[in-house]
Amino acid sequence: MINSPSDTDSLQFADLVLNVERREAMCRSNRVEIKGKQLQLLSYLMANAETVVSRQAIYQDVWRFTFDPGTKRIEVQVSFLRKKLLTLGCTVSIRTHRGAGLQLCRSVDSDVSRVRNCTVRPAFESVLKSKNLVHLDKAYDGRLGMPRRRVSFILREHFSMMAFAGALDALVTANLMSSAPVFEIQVVGGDDSPVMSDVGIALSPQRTLAQLDEKQQSIIIVCGGFRVRLEEDVQLKAKLRSAAGGGAVLGGLWNGAYFLAEAGLLDDHHCAFHPDGRAMMAELFPKVRIASQSHVLDRQRISCAGANSALDMMLGVLRNTLDQELVSAIEEVLNCDNGREVSDVSVVTIDTDPTVPEVLKDALQLMHNNIEDPIEIDALARHVGICRRHLERLFSRHVNATPPRYYMELRLTRARQLLQQTSRPLIDIAVASGFATLPHFQRCFRLKFEMTPGQFRKRSRLRN
Repeated sequence: MINSPSDTDSLQFADLVLNVERREAMCRSNRVEIKGKQLQLLSYLMANAETVVSRQAIYQDVWRFTFDPGTKRIEVQVSFLRKKLLTLGCTVSIRTHRGAGLQLCRSVDSDVSRVRNCTVRPAFESVLKSKNLVHLDKAYDGRLGMPRRRVSFILREHFSMMAFAGALDALVTANLMSSAPVFEIQVVGGDDSPVMSDVGIALSPQRTLAQLDEKQQSIIIVCGGFRVRLEEDVQLKAKLRSAAGGGAVLGGLWNGAYFLAEAGLLDDHHCAFHPDGRAMMAELFPKVRIASQSHVLDRQRISCAGANSALDMMLGVLRNTLDQELVSAIEEVLNCDNGREVSDVSVVTIDTDPTVPEVLKDALQLMHNNIEDPIEIDALARHVGICRRHLERLFSRHVNATPPRYYMELRLTRARQLLQQTSRPLIDIAVASGFATLPHFQRCFRLKFEMTPGQFRKRSRLRN
């Protein structure tokens, strides 16, 4: 039976007291003003505490509507009330039951349970670690002793800026994702003068070709372009041959592989080359195996056919060089827009994988759409039409975490994004991330990121 608020001046549920006459909610010594529809709605929910009240009943008894107008009136007011309950620090929360309605209930038991779970395994476990890796200070402390790989980009006049930037971006992002840089990068020119790119922007080299210590380089890449002149360069040929003797990986962007072939370093190797120059390559270098792929990694030789494939080529190098966890984090940043649509339901590897079961994608979508007001896992399983045990198996196989663990990490990822990219108060961010109390939010965030939300925001602003 649904009750209407009584004529009494105050209502109480658990540690929440509402003084209707003063339009004030209280919890211990904390007070907050509540008026208008928020006052009416909270009074109604407190009069029906622990009871699930339907939207239709709320519209009828609070708004005096005899129909559901199909708007977000209730959701907006509930969001405001949740923030105020969070400000009070009470043990009461407003829970949404999908397809049923709203319920005012005690939140302390569920919060303690969630904190307990969070305490047991504080580190990120799910695939969402790739979204947060750059913000986890201790993720790659083990690499502090790893020697840096030296990479040199040799720029030819009218080199492709887009191809160069794509290859460079992969290496720079790898350094950002690791607590210690894993690549030492330098730009090399024929002499001291700036090298003009194909878009009319000149870059000043850090070294001349004569100054390049090729035997100390791990990777040397010759940057070509549509207007780069393909002709013999005696000094470059000597440097490339010397580097090959030292075991360096040699590569070419666009038509940069010409200079490797001209030095005799692509014989019996597959090579990606811009289509406009493939006939010439086949004619001049019959021992080179011209491939139709956009990029090729063949033993110690790497090549790409144009600007768009330079990033993919370098990501391939990283997959052969770094561990999968770090590569996944790099791809999360750089590969998000590979398709026509940029999805943000989970991570790139899940969103773009056609082998992931649709029922799992539906569950992930529901979680993503219900961060502020989390769905219970049993209800989530029912909604996608499978049992909870089957849902747990799918999460374990594809997401590397249980559904509750993934949901918690998803909510903390949203909180991290809001802390980093907005100036909203911590209370607003806690509510937007689905936490019923501010201490619970702060505790779980600190366990994952090893700092409080306030410390994280301050550090982010200093880095920017």
